[in-house]
Amino acid sequence: MEEKPPENKGLGSLKHLRGRATVRDPLVRAILARDDPEDYYEGEMAANDRITIDPRIHHGKPVIRGTRVPVTTVVGSLAGGMTFEDIQREYDLTADDIRAALKFVADLANQESFHPLPAA
Repeated sequence: MEEKPPENKGLGSLKHLRGRATVRDPLVRAILARDDPEDYYEGEMAANDRITIDPRIHHGKPVIRGTRVPVTTVVGSLAGGMTFEDIQREYDLTADDIRAALKFVADLANQESFHPLPAA
């Protein structure tokens, strides 16, 4: 009998995915590559209850809780020139949802290491 994934408990429910499936989303791959994905969310990220990752929704991409709107769509829309008000109307989100998406991406980027390549 195949083990059933745990009930979605928000951001901290990724551990069951490690080594079991191919995860294509680079954001989720980065999270799963950590020594213990559960540890990643014990800090500030756990407080972000507006973002959820569920393998049954958008193949495990981070989405705004209660919607199917990926975090990448929200951030990409802002980068593309949409205003908060445009995004709120287009995706039926609140300003706090949009801020949570930005915080999620900022926290993830803050966890990464960037190393410049030497000039050739």
